[in-house]
Amino acid sequence: MIPTRSRFPGLCCLIPALAAALAGSGACSRREPAAPPDARRPALRSEQELAAERDQRIASGQVAPESQPAFVAAESSKIAQIESAAAKPRPGEVTADVLLVDDEVITTAEVLYALRDRIEEARRTQTRGGFQEQLARMIRRETQERVGRALLYRKAIAPLSEPAKENITRAVDREFDEELARDFAGSRARMDIQLRRYGLSIDQYRAGIERRLVVQQYLFETMRPTMHVRRDELLEEYRRQLPRFTTSELRELFIIEAPFERFLTSGGSWGQASPQQQAAARVRATQHIRAAHEALASEPFEEVARRMSRGLHADEGGAWGAIGRPLTGAYEPLSALIFQFEPGQVSEPVETPAGWYIVRCGAVRAGRIVPFEEAQGPLRQEMADARFNVAATDYVLRLAARATLTSSEAFIREAIRRAAAPGWPDAPAP
Repeated sequence: MIPTRSRFPGLCCLIPALAAALAGSGACSRREPAAPPDARRPALRSEQELAAERDQRIASGQVAPESQPAFVAAESSKIAQIESAAAKPRPGEVTADVLLVDDEVITTAEVLYALRDRIEEARRTQTRGGFQEQLARMIRRETQERVGRALLYRKAIAPLSEPAKENITRAVDREFDEELARDFAGSRARMDIQLRRYGLSIDQYRAGIERRLVVQQYLFETMRPTMHVRRDELLEEYRRQLPRFTTSELRELFIIEAPFERFLTSGGSWGQASPQQQAAARVRATQHIRAAHEALASEPFEEVARRMSRGLHADEGGAWGAIGRPLTGAYEPLSALIFQFEPGQVSEPVETPAGWYIVRCGAVRAGRIVPFEEAQGPLRQEMADARFNVAATDYVLRLAARATLTSSEAFIREAIRRAAAPGWPDAPAP
């Protein structure tokens, strides 16, 4: 009989020993009737009793203490060897937070850094369950896009000449400098601190910019020329966005102001003034606005406003700028007057609960509707660009979906675990 290796090695030793024990006990000879089972059953002891006995035997020197049994230590050593052998991932596999796609490295830190603002917003606004669901959707989609871009990057970069690659390097430098100035006030040290907080380096950040720019240019050159917009689609979009191509009539508003409160000799607010103080202030404001109105007969409105207006825009000659509709609030009835005036027309002094005012209508710019013939060029460009963006993103996602990445799910789970940890990114995930 050919000997075979047992799937359970311990049984190879246990079976002979059991056979010898049975032979030595006369298992095949005639035996006296056995005692009832309950009489032969040993008394069971609790874990506390067993632990106390073991401690007593250790204290007496009968047993040497061990942190773990020998067979457990051997098994742990095997596991450590397996984990060490898997430290460098094969293409498409992960170790903790790294995914390799065609020799391009994608890390969970890159994925989460791109989503950092959306993650924080979701954490603030969502319930715990809603946050987990949204986090999973965001991370899955971002990972898929990065996998697709990694696949396209190698395809796009391979045929480029050295001069073309130098142009890419210069484009990356420009983009890097712009982002450094915009997001980090031009401070490389501040950028480095921020990136390290999320587990990234400046070199990784630059590599991400290069990959993004190369893929964007490749997709633009190959897909953008195929994005066509029909005339009837343009006309429909023009009609939908007609308010955008319509300019309202604009009128310049000028006001000379004499608020009652500004003529209180005691200072303080209008509500704190006595009735006598309020009455005296009204008289002074009335006299002041009459003097201003008389001055307009011989001086330009702006000069009188600079000298005599007590409002916010006195230094600007009473100019409030061009408006297309009456202002809201206390100035609504005053600003509405200019939509009844001719350009340059000045009102008589107008009293409101707050004070006296003189209103002037400045220049009037007529409204205009941009005709379809003028609007269709920019509109066609926008619609084609929008279609290109959708098509390019869809292509990248479909490319990633066709890729065989056996451990992408583990990568996504790790990214979710890290981002969901309280205090991320400053506190390590449990």
